[in-house]
Amino acid sequence: MSPHLKSTGLAIAALVLSLTAPLLPTAYSPLPVLAQTSTHSASKAEADRLLQQGNQQYQISQFDAAFQSWQKSLQIYRNLKDRLGEGQSLGNLGIAYYSLGNYAKAIEYHEQHLAIAREIKDRLGEGQSLGNLGIAYYSLGNYAKA
Repeated sequence: MSPHLKSTGLAIAALVLSLTAPLLPTAYSPLPVLAQTSTHSASKAEADRLLQQGNQQYQISQFDAAFQSWQKSLQIYRNLKDRLGEGQSLGNLGIAYYSLGNYAKAIEYHEQHLAIAREIKDRLGEGQSLGNLGIAYYSLGNYAKA
């Protein structure tokens, strides 16, 4: 791959990542009806922290560290059955694979994100995953699918 194409791909991936920043709860978000244990809340906070940390690491080109942070956040979100966080982690891992030039693996992760986004009716996540899938298919030269 030529340096120009690689830098263009990284720029596109960075742009896409900026669109997939986690949707962290605000201080004014409604509290869930069911009480959560402090362990659950601590785990959720840790997963959110890891997801954001991965975003920051990615933005300063610490790709391996970002990848590890997102893998850890994915595992925690899955344990908590937090589908929104799981989808966000999968989408970011798809971007990481894209940045490494592994378009097939990127597509696999973005398809998982898309399925979750549609399941939980996360329209933003659905749009992000569709856009990321389009970029990955385009990079493979599959323009019709893109």
